[in-house]
Amino acid sequence: MLRIDVEDIDTGLQVLRLSGTLDGLTFMDLNKAVNNSVATGVDRIVLDMEEVDYTTSAGLRVILMGAKALKQKEGELVLFGMNSAVKEVFKLSGFDTMFKTFASEQEALDYF
Repeated sequence: MLRIDVEDIDTGLQVLRLSGTLDGLTFMDLNKAVNNSVATGVDRIVLDMEEVDYTTSAGLRVILMGAKALKQKEGELVLFGMNSAVKEVFKLSGFDTMFKTFASEQEALDYF
């Protein structure tokens, strides 16, 4: 199960707060949320990963697709709050070099 809460921070900037497991059963929920954000004019997304207990390659794939959609709009997707298990998946897949990640929400928001 994956819960996603969307918070509008500023024009074109949203925080998507994820809670649960990002895997083959739930990745389409995130895909839908990101696509909805992009369709409504959002060009900067911060993924709150503090309550994500684990992600699989399906989760990584949807994050990558979301980042590509935002890049086409000259936007960006960043993440914060990853636990050690999620960080390890990012590191093993090379995603740690592809995405800006932050320890806290404030750091991620300050980036924008």
